[in-house]
Amino acid sequence: MQRRHRHHSGRATVTPAVQDGMPASALKDGEPARVVRIAGGERLAARLHNLGVLPGKRVVKLGTMPGRGPVMLDCDGVRVALGRGIASHVIVERVEPVPEEETV
Repeated sequence: MQRRHRHHSGRATVTPAVQDGMPASALKDGEPARVVRIAGGERLAARLHNLGVLPGKRVVKLGTMPGRGPVMLDCDGVRVALGRGIASHVIVERVEPVPEEETV
């Protein structure tokens, strides 16, 4: 099941129905998560794979650019900018933050 959303531009976009997590675009700034799955086709999965965004990887949402800008994620120390549509297809589950002593 997919949900259709209308943007102020009048065009409709499709957001995948999420049963086992939430879209990465819905995370709060600084919130850590683990990628559960990519809700999209093979081309999208391959594109994200090349960027290092894979199921099982830990990501942290760094922020969202204003307006219709991209969602910034940290994935294993690499900053990745994903368009909001693509970020909505990266399904994640929240995880506990790593204590400061363990990040060294």
